[in-house]
Amino acid sequence: MSTAVPANTTNMGVRVLSLDGGGIGVLSELLILDRIMYRVQTELRRDTRPSPCEYFELIGGSGTGGLIALMLGRLRMSIADATAAYEKLRPQSKIGFADHFVCAMNALNMNASRGAAIECMMWEAARATSATPGLFKPMEIGLGGTKQRYIGGGVGNNNPAALVLAEAKKLYPLRPVVLLASIGSGHPDVIQIPKAPSTNAVGKVMKSITMDCEKTHEEMATLYRLLPNTYFRLNVQQGMQGLASHDWNESSAISAHTRAYLGTEDVKSKLTEAVKVILSS
Repeated sequence: MSTAVPANTTNMGVRVLSLDGGGIGVLSELLILDRIMYRVQTELRRDTRPSPCEYFELIGGSGTGGLIALMLGRLRMSIADATAAYEKLRPQSKIGFADHFVCAMNALNMNASRGAAIECMMWEAARATSATPGLFKPMEIGLGGTKQRYIGGGVGNNNPAALVLAEAKKLYPLRPVVLLASIGSGHPDVIQIPKAPSTNAVGKVMKSITMDCEKTHEEMATLYRLLPNTYFRLNVQQGMQGLASHDWNESSAISAHTRAYLGTEDVKSKLTEAVKVILSS
């Protein structure tokens, strides 16, 4: 299921933004994206912070990242407005314009859902991509006997970069993808089975495997290994492990770890190169 942004130009390269799922970890994604837009603002000497929809032809996401993609793409929100809107969910949840793309999975046929786009209302897309099993009921989309049940795209596609890239190539078949910016909600713990695993422990491991984002990252890094400064992965490496994705009390810790990550020289250099591509395309 997807949401997208019509391009500002027809002959230039396509800039793609992919947002992982991860509960309130998307606050980290918004902080990282805000730093990118601040760099753009500084380079252009603008008085106000630009919105992502001004510089990305396609914005896609999965789970809570899908909600943010809808806000930034379809609704053309600024990062500040999207952050404020997402935080308003706190009482209810424990957990040019740009094209937008959100991921959800058909609950009755998980294999068929990859790449299968459906027509639906924006609120249905938002409800479906955030329908995390165990927290929210599946979202039914369709009419009468043709209704299908959908669950959050985080199950198997928590890092939607490959799907968003495929959508970009479908939308803009004659234009090269010059930038794929993939932003994560924090590097997870190492996935491992304990020496004496219980059924519950094995279940948690299997869930972690289906929600893992690193495999897709490695696939994208391999795909673009001969095209430097095209694929950028930004994801807080330290401090996010063990934080509960549904606990709003973790927001201060998420902010602190993200700001520390953004202050490292390696990340500063990566942001500099990414902004160069954004402004030159």
